[in-house]
Amino acid sequence: MNRSFAGMGEEWRMNLGLSRLIGEAMAVPAWEYAILSTLIAIVLLYHVLDFHFVGDLLTGLRGDKVELVYSPFSRIAGQILAKSQFFNRRYWPTPWLCSPHLQTAFVHFHGRPPKVTYRRELFVAPDGGTTALDWLDPESSGDISIQETPIVIIVPGLSSESSNAYMKHLAHGMVNQGWRAVVINHRGLGGVTLTSERFYHAGWTSDLRWFIQDLHKQFPKALLLAVGTSLGANILVKYLGEEGENTLLGGAVSICNPWDLVVCDRFIARKPVQKLYDKAVATGLTDFVHRHSTVLSSMDNWNFIRKSRSIRTFDHLFTITVGKFETVDDYYRRSSSAHLVGSVAVPLLAVNSRDDPLCTKEAIPWDECRLNPNVLLAVTQHGGHLAYFEGLTAKSIWWVRAIEEFFQVIVSSSPVQVSEDPSPQPVSEPLPVAAAAEEPSTSSTTVEPDVAETMVLNEEEIFSEESNREFEFQPRTAAAELESSISMDGEGLSIHLCLKTRQEMLALQRALSSILEEPTSKKQQKLEASTIGTKQALLLLAVPLVGSAVALGLRRKYFEKLLRRII
Repeated sequence: MNRSFAGMGEEWRMNLGLSRLIGEAMAVPAWEYAILSTLIAIVLLYHVLDFHFVGDLLTGLRGDKVELVYSPFSRIAGQILAKSQFFNRRYWPTPWLCSPHLQTAFVHFHGRPPKVTYRRELFVAPDGGTTALDWLDPESSGDISIQETPIVIIVPGLSSESSNAYMKHLAHGMVNQGWRAVVINHRGLGGVTLTSERFYHAGWTSDLRWFIQDLHKQFPKALLLAVGTSLGANILVKYLGEEGENTLLGGAVSICNPWDLVVCDRFIARKPVQKLYDKAVATGLTDFVHRHSTVLSSMDNWNFIRKSRSIRTFDHLFTITVGKFETVDDYYRRSSSAHLVGSVAVPLLAVNSRDDPLCTKEAIPWDECRLNPNVLLAVTQHGGHLAYFEGLTAKSIWWVRAIEEFFQVIVSSSPVQVSEDPSPQPVSEPLPVAAAAEEPSTSSTTVEPDVAETMVLNEEEIFSEESNREFEFQPRTAAAELESSISMDGEGLSIHLCLKTRQEMLALQRALSSILEEPTSKKQQKLEASTIGTKQALLLLAVPLVGSAVALGLRRKYFEKLLRRII
């Protein structure tokens, strides 16, 4: 009996406490609840839309460091780092576009494009398909004739065309460098009606191949360069891998490449925000192909196609039928460019963003880019998809300036090899397209990102005006005791040493000390070191020179300081 009364009393006290709590909660002013709800909504929105303004403030608005990935035997990377400081600087995103979704939306709906006036041409492919070519020529090419002016071929994204804001930024930037630009609008885009049932897709490289061959016949003395964006980047890299050393291009750039379509397909269906992109892209595709339904007579399921609300559904109902693939995954696997990176035989710059809302960082072929000495991969923390707006006013796009810097090095270092051969070598010795065949194998010297450390010495650290010494490094490579690569031109010397253990670094320190202690009259020195163990580390010395002489006034303390930092 006493127990029952005690239980009732405890229950009464609980109800009384709950009633008091409700009463106190109701006594709180409504404006305080509004403030609290607003703060919670801001926090949720900040994380859902991947804002990074707070992080930028905590780092002093310094911007993002560009992560460079390349082979330790890459002559291309050595020349880029020696001739241009652009990739050693930081990318500073526009503060009021401090989200990849804001960046992506801004480039799609506005983008502040420059005023350009294209010249339209129509290219009829051997299979009867018609492609719209939009040309933009510089006002003056200086002393270079129109036949010798470099031509930049631009391959747009999935449903993009020359009228898109980022396309105008790119074409305008290329023309400002004195080069000609031509945008290849995909079949059915650019206001051109389909003239063939053959439709483009992520792995369709035939149009690009036919156009490059035709362009080379028209301008055999012109250096041909190419830029691919988004899905156009996948098409371009896939073409480069298929052609290998037979390509007529002298260099290429890939921007926001999806790389692995299977991985990207899983990514875009993973989160609610990505699903919005998936639905928006699929809706645009269905509306686009329906405009050409009279030409695509083989399709009889238009009612289902128009109801597609995801890219995968659209590809299942339309793309695999037109492209003659067995399944959607079969289409994605066969059309992906990641597995062909190793076959790229010309200088290739690949730019990707870690916060790309469409092309996930999980699909980036890090190891494949590191193994190919012709590839330079540049990855930033922010940038969105095809956006990369920078500065307070967002008037310029970072990756457009990166392309300008990259192509300037290729154009200045790679005069075109004029030949009657239909498949000439477009790049001269400083940037060889087949350098991989002459270099030591990189398979045994791959360095993981958490192990490798890259050091770039600046001029103040290595030059001494008081005492200059002239010598050449002659690395000992017999018996694989020290694997190295040296590239030198009139402006710079790049020495790449792949050192596998701490003992090797100590051996290098002793070798450098002996070099600096030897008489100045000795012009050639040998650098030897032994390899012990299996742990790998990477030391890169990118040394700028004065003129064409290999004259380095190396102070011993700087090398000792450098080696102590690495060890």
